[in-house]
Order: sequence, then C-alpha cells, then structure tokens
Amino acid sequence: MRLLVTGGCGFVMSSVTLRVLSTDASASAIILDLREPDDFIRAAFSPYEDRVAFVSADVSERTTLDALTLDAVTDVVHGASVTSFPDAEIKSPERFIDVNVIGTMNVLRWVSTMASIRRVVNVSSGAVYGDPTPASPETPQPEEGPFNPPEFYAISKYASERAAHRCGQLFEVDVRSVRLSDVFGPMERPTSVRQKTSLPYKLAEAETTQQPLRMTSESADGGGDFISSDDVATAVAALLRKTSLTHDVYNVAHGTFTTCAELLAAFAATGHRVPVKLVDSNAADVSLDPHNRRARWNAYATARIAEETGWHPRPLVEQVASYMEWLSSHPIFPSAADAA
Repeated sequence: MRLLVTGGCGFVMSSVTLRVLSTDASASAIILDLREPDDFIRAAFSPYEDRVAFVSADVSERTTLDALTLDAVTDVVHGASVTSFPDAEIKSPERFIDVNVIGTMNVLRWVSTMASIRRVVNVSSGAVYGDPTPASPETPQPEEGPFNPPEFYAISKYASERAAHRCGQLFEVDVRSVRLSDVFGPMERPTSVRQKTSLPYKLAEAETTQQPLRMTSESADGGGDFISSDDVATAVAALLRKTSLTHDVYNVAHGTFTTCAELLAAFAATGHRVPVKLVDSNAADVSLDPHNRRARWNAYATARIAEETGWHPRPLVEQVASYMEWLSSHPIFPSAADAA
C-alpha cells in the first residue's frame, strides 16, 4: 500500500498514518498538509522515515494540487479540513467552504488522474447530524439521519460528503465517507488549527498534573460517544483493505453514550484517578448539558461498518488504558511536580 493522507499532520490523520505504517512493513505514506511538520510530528514518524514523505500543499488551491506529481499512490485518506473555533464563522466563514467542500472536490478530481488509486476514504464528522429534530432517535444515531447541521463546520462537512459522492460518480473514483464521533487519544494536542480538545484529554491532563478539573455538577450526567484515535485508525484501515463495500457513508464510533461520570470511572479502573472540583458554569473547564443526548450528541450506530468489515471498537477502559500508556512515553503535559 502507498497511502496518501491529506491533513496528515493533524491529530486523527497522523494516527491513521502511523497505524498503517506500524502494521504493514511494506506500506509507505505521503503526508500532504498545509503546515510543515513540527518537531512532534517528525519525532512520531522518525521510526518510519524511510517510508514517509511530507508534502506541503493547500487542498483549496486546485492549481497547487495539479502541479504535484505523486507516483503509484494506491489509497487516499482525505482528512484535510477546517474545524470550528471561537469566532471562526465571523472571521472567515468562506474558509469552511473553500477547504471542506471545494478542497474535497479538488482532491477527488486530482486523484482521478492517478490510475493506481483503489479507494478514497473521505473523513467527515457526526456534526452533520446537528441539532435534534422531532425525528432524531433516542437509540444510537444511524447513518440515514436526520440531518440538521446548524453551523458552517457541520454544514460544510455534510456538503463535503455529498460532493465526494457526486465526484466519485463523475470521476469514477471509489470514495467512501466516515463520520467520526468524539475522538480522543494518541497524537491529540492543542495546535494552531485544533484549539478545542476532547473531554478525555482534559481528564488526562488533570490526572497527570494533579490540577483539579473544574466542572459543573450537572456535567457528570453529560457526555458523548468517545472513541480512541487508535480505534478510528483501525476502522479506516479496515475500510481501505475491504475489497467491496456496499455503502457510501459509515459511522466510526464506540457506539455507546458514555457520561462524564462513567468516563471518570474508566480512568479510575485503569489506576488513574482524576481530581475534580465542582464549580459554577462561569468558572468551569467542563460544562456539559445532560439533556444533550440526541442527534450529534447521541451515540452513533456502528452496525454498518461492523457487518461489512468486521471492525469493532475496543472496550472503553482498554482505550483509556492504551491512551494513558501512550502519554507515559509522550509527556505532552507537565508532571504533577512541575505543575505545582
């Protein structure tokens, strides 16, 4: 396999690439990203430096992509995107469309010129399910919807799925989309393009530094569908390797709604007790609405990918344990002594 990953310097996409390289000694990868790889990324890929190449390009600029010559690429994971952050919609709303929609079309048109391509996996988000509607189920959210994306990020991700599907038809590219739930785990860290970190990241930081996580009392019953980046990586790899697929879109999730209290218990079960301080919402690091349990905040149904590929996520405690083990050898947080 010669894998091309767009947005490959990011949290989830770097995890996917590392998974492929670490489990397939014959695989190589090209990481295409607008950003140059920083020291953290270079260190992560140093064991595979003879099988990985970094290319700087903006997927929203078609001429830049067309000028690139990448030989013998067999598979593509398209993860380059603009995510949401405070005031993003006010400051540059057009960037969501330029990158997430036009960029997806540019990538698919570009890869259609590569005869060696077998499949493209387009990385989307459960944000497309949006705010609950009267038709939103209380049982795990299926891929069929309904859809009610409220903000530009969610709107652009839903549009990118439809654009990917249509471009696949027009350009004869085998393209499938995956909708990710709340991802945490190895390679997550705040960057210039990822300012909002996951709840498990916040818990891990509090446990490592022993600085209490400030949260509201009602947050204990709030939560989401949490999935490790390692498990996302195995799901994407399973979709790449499956010869024949039936559907255009697949949820990739744990498939279970986990409350903050249950997540804290999962950390404790691995020997990591997270210090917590209950505060008012205006002083909280974590403030979850326990009533948010449908649509984008629901658990996501995973039967479709399980039936077609045999992929299943690991138990959540196992995911947390492997994340904390990774953190022990990748000290991205200050130690409790340093933080004191």
